[in-house]
Amino acid sequence: MLTLVTPHAGALPESGYRFYGPECHAELPDRFDDWYERGAEVAAAACARALGIDVLAAELPRDVLDLGRPFLERPPEVETLFGKSAVDKWSRSRLVDGGAAELRARYYARLAVIREASRDSMVMVEVHEYGKKGSSYDQASSSRRPTRRPECALIPGSPWNTSDLSQLHGLERLLPGSLSGQRADLDLAVLDSVFPAFVPGPSPYPSRSPWAVSSRFVAGRFFRWAGEQGLLPADTASRLQDAAWGDPLNPAWLDLPGASEFGARVNDWSADEGNDWADAFARAGSTAAVVVELRLDQRERAAGFGECLAVGLRTYLAGRAAG
Repeated sequence: MLTLVTPHAGALPESGYRFYGPECHAELPDRFDDWYERGAEVAAAACARALGIDVLAAELPRDVLDLGRPFLERPPEVETLFGKSAVDKWSRSRLVDGGAAELRARYYARLAVIREASRDSMVMVEVHEYGKKGSSYDQASSSRRPTRRPECALIPGSPWNTSDLSQLHGLERLLPGSLSGQRADLDLAVLDSVFPAFVPGPSPYPSRSPWAVSSRFVAGRFFRWAGEQGLLPADTASRLQDAAWGDPLNPAWLDLPGASEFGARVNDWSADEGNDWADAFARAGSTAAVVVELRLDQRERAAGFGECLAVGLRTYLAGRAAG
């Protein structure tokens, strides 16, 4: 019924050392520690214990392999918070021979495990931790000012959430801009359970996000639904589900039978049909996703946050069962 994931926590730091030459090892402890979401790990573990489920965690440190970002074959020269590859520029320039190929294989293998584990789930919950103020990219910009983030937040957004078609690639062109895993009853149950012990606030991020694990979950389910509704040929819908958990930015997916027509209907300004498919998918009620963030200065209370989160999730699932 529910899948709990921590894409940026759960891996032993030592597991990533072998991907770098010995000359880099002195730098790794600080880098790995800086990116490790310990609060998310503790919160998710507490939530999992309360619900009697397992946590699907990262197998390699986030600074080696980031499951919350796409694996870009041609990463950008200038990295941004949401515009970088699963293997960042610092790592790419320091990997041992054969390291990049192994990381690519490990990346897709881990996503396949998460996909299989969530096959029968109604809900994916993605637990993260963020800093007290802006990202390192915000702090490096002279045009940004420090803004304190809330103690916790629910994070909306998706890679396809933009009206600018020039920014969309591969599968993103086939997904309605309003498509989301957000459900009002799920969000309200979570917010009600964490407050007042923790004070939620607005998301500090833009609505356009990288290809997070929960984004793959929602996109894959949408294509499955579209196939079941006869909006896409069955084989195309199946292959697009695979693409959501694979390389979603590959333009080749647009050439599958029926895909270009499907995308045209999604992006047609003159017709309602296609633009309301996200609403129809939401009404079907078979898929929900929530991304929660806990501020890192709340780490000592992270277990309590996870227990509160479990209360909200249990309430949501009970309501769905009763409805």
